[in-house]
Amino acid sequence: MPPGNTQNYVYVIYFLNISADRTENFYQELYVQSAEDAEVRVLIPQAGIDQFVTLDASNTPDRTYETLVTTDLGVAAGDRTTQNAGLIVSKDNKNIWATVNKMEPGTTAAYLALPVTQNSKEFFIPSYTVNRIFHTGFAFASLFDGTCMECYRVTGNSYQRMGLFHLDSLQVYTALSNDEMTVGDYTGVFCNSTKPMVAYGGHECAQIPLGIRFCDAIVEQIPPVVEWDKEFIVPPIAGRTLNAAGYRVRVISGFNNTTVTFNPSDDAANVTLLHRGEFQEYVAGTTDTTVVHIMCDQPCMVVQYNVGKETAGAGDAESVETDPFMMIIPPITKYPDELR
Repeated sequence: MPPGNTQNYVYVIYFLNISADRTENFYQELYVQSAEDAEVRVLIPQAGIDQFVTLDASNTPDRTYETLVTTDLGVAAGDRTTQNAGLIVSKDNKNIWATVNKMEPGTTAAYLALPVTQNSKEFFIPSYTVNRIFHTGFAFASLFDGTCMECYRVTGNSYQRMGLFHLDSLQVYTALSNDEMTVGDYTGVFCNSTKPMVAYGGHECAQIPLGIRFCDAIVEQIPPVVEWDKEFIVPPIAGRTLNAAGYRVRVISGFNNTTVTFNPSDDAANVTLLHRGEFQEYVAGTTDTTVVHIMCDQPCMVVQYNVGKETAGAGDAESVETDPFMMIIPPITKYPDELR
């Protein structure tokens, strides 16, 4: 069992290198911040890091811990390696947050780390459509020894088992879709575990939408189903200058007979009925001020996607440099009171 427990703020971090066969040099950035004075332990065994850090909330430079990890912590598809993940523990349950950023030539991908809770055991995967070169993927990292995890393709009450995996503390399992389009999109895959763990969804180099340049790696840590809710506000993508570009939104259902209302939408139908494991992709916002309101009558997960630079057409690309990324949109009930 790792140091700390789920009574503290505990983060299991993994640098999702789902393109682990790449040979270019890259590094990972880790940022840990706190709004109050906090003592934090940062443990990344594979990188030889085991540090105790004091964060001073009254001093801006000292309220942030930053480190660069140059060791390749990526895991090739299907591999399980000993202690390839890292661990962040906040002493005395102080409120901290962590951000992980992977950088390599031509691409970067970052995610906001989420704390592990006793109920971090059930997840639905967000990803994006596989293209002919790069793959959709997901990964899991275990907090405790003896964790059993299984994954299924789910459509309503129909389950197709994909695999059963056993992980010990800080071990990682990574899965990639098959070559070409034989498997397709992992979005909506359901995974559960016997003990608390963390899950990541992503894509080696997603084209959003499919066939539009340019592609980029996308990744997010996934909130467990118990953290889902029903109402969401999706903001426009900051910095987009071409009104016709807009953005994409996927709503993933964890329950049968879920009614989703999407307003406004460029799609003809803005009310959709989804079953467990199904998702709907909406084309949202063809102006740079469009804010979308989403309501589900049962808890769901909402993911926003930045579209490729040439979405409006190869001859009408934006001057701003931008590539695809995805963001988990939190339900409005999950925002801190001071931000509402």
